[in-house]
Amino acid sequence: KYFVILYTIPGMLLMMSYLNIFSTIILIVLRKIIKTIRKLSNLNRMPDVVEQAIVLWVSLLFLCSYLLLMAALMHLQNKDNDSFPQSLYFYVISMTTVGFGDITLIDHTYLAAIRVLFVFCVGLVLVSLVFQRYQRVSCCLSEAPC
Repeated sequence: KYFVILYTIPGMLLMMSYLNIFSTIILIVLRKIIKTIRKLSNLNRMPDVVEQAIVLWVSLLFLCSYLLLMAALMHLQNKDNDSFPQSLYFYVISMTTVGFGDITLIDHTYLAAIRVLFVFCVGLVLVSLVFQRYQRVSCCLSEAPC
């Protein structure tokens, strides 16, 4: 018991630092996309609420694309065991850390475990990014200081 407790404390700190670094990288990419949109639309200064809404929608697009891609990969690997909706359900439940356990991977290789861990880590960052951007947009719409 004590070893597990001692093991989880640095693990939680490492996971928080990972989430911070990875979400910063994603935000840098999103800002470059916004700069490109500004250049294409000839807007020098976009209102803050519009800019935050664009970041929110691009974040949602990244999240949905990521989920669909991972579910398609799982479905292609286990065609006879899982349908595409079941694969999508599995990744949504795994990514949001709910994990009911009603659908599990049949493939018990290291590659499958690494893929699920990757989906969990990246998905957790994307979900937290979407919620953070949603909070920013709602804050800007309510005209409270963001």
